[in-house]
Amino acid sequence: QWIVPCAARGRPNGLPGTDLVDQIVRVVEEFRPQVVHVWGTESFWGVLTARRAIHGPAVVLEMQGLKLAVAKLFHGGLSLAERMACMGLKEYLCRTGIRQKQKAFQRWGDVEREIIAGHENICVQSPWMEAHVRAINPLAQIFPVDLPLRSPFYREEPWKGGEAARHR
Repeated sequence: QWIVPCAARGRPNGLPGTDLVDQIVRVVEEFRPQVVHVWGTESFWGVLTARRAIHGPAVVLEMQGLKLAVAKLFHGGLSLAERMACMGLKEYLCRTGIRQKQKAFQRWGDVEREIIAGHENICVQSPWMEAHVRAINPLAQIFPVDLPLRSPFYREEPWKGGEAARHR
């Protein structure tokens, strides 16, 4: 097993600089792995395998969530006042608040679609994830992977958004 080192944040096209991409491709070609396992769609690694810059006899994309699906519900039912209360002066001045993060999730959705569409073998952790993958890539070979959640997740009442917090 070889894990590619952490890299600088990817550019809007989903990839880091060409020097780093060239280094990664060179290492993979030298190592010639039997399986290339990409964990998630939230960084550029899936772009490299979707575009076939990195390849092997088996390439597997592991899905745990989707920024494109989360972007629609990013505020989680919080009111405008509650969203504004989450921000400090620094977030306003640097434009790094909740709205900007939601926009970044929306923009990354195109990259996620490319990643999912470019993989033949995809592991999913829930029927919800499988439905999203099938909507983008109906021909993918799906492998359900049951990863258990911690007990408190199952015991807690479902979150009701901002309304539940106001009634406590």
